[in-house]
Amino acid sequence: MQNLNISKRSTLVPKTIIKIANQLNLKIWAEGVETRVQADFLTANGWYTPPSIL
Repeated sequence: MQNLNISKRSTLVPKTIIKIANQLNLKIWAEGVETRVQADFLTANGWYTPPSIL
């Protein structure tokens, strides 16, 4: 997550992973979430587990 800048191209893979995991009812974990922008991006795209470290 640490290299994620909020552009359409850089968010395509994380969005796809989140979508597939949710459709399969899988729990996923994001590492490297360091900013509120990154955490907000994950939450807005269906990642349900809030980051423990920012």
